[in-house]
Amino acid sequence: MCNPTLAQPVVVMRSSYDGSWWIVEGKSVRKLREDDLVGALSDCEVRGSATYCPKEALLLVWSRNGSCAVGLKGVIPEDPDAWCNLARLAELLREKLPEPVIVEDVYAAAAQLIWSSEGVTAST
Repeated sequence: MCNPTLAQPVVVMRSSYDGSWWIVEGKSVRKLREDDLVGALSDCEVRGSATYCPKEALLLVWSRNGSCAVGLKGVIPEDPDAWCNLARLAELLREKLPEPVIVEDVYAAAAQLIWSSEGVTAST
C-alpha cells in the first residue's frame, strides 16, 4: 500500500471522432489540437511511455498505442509513492478509458524514466 499524495490527477485522451486531444485535470477540461498538445509537452522529458514535465511537476504514463495517458501533477519521479498512486489511478480508470494504461506499464515507465542512462533531474 502506498502513502497518499496531494497530487492532482490528470487524464489525457485522443478523440476517435476528430483526432483532437482532451485533457482532464481536476474540474478543468481542455480540448487541444495535436500541435497544441505537442507544444504543451515540448519542455518535458520523454522516456519510452513516460513523460515528466519539471515546470508543472507533471508525470504522465501513456497507453501502449499512445492514445491515452494517466498522470499526476505536483509530484517528482523519484517519489515511489507517486508511482504507486499513479498505478492505483491507472487501475481505477482501466475500464473507463478507450485504451487503458496497464498497471505493469506504470512501473515499467518508472524504470524507463528514473533509471535511464540519462536520468531525470527534478529541478522544480
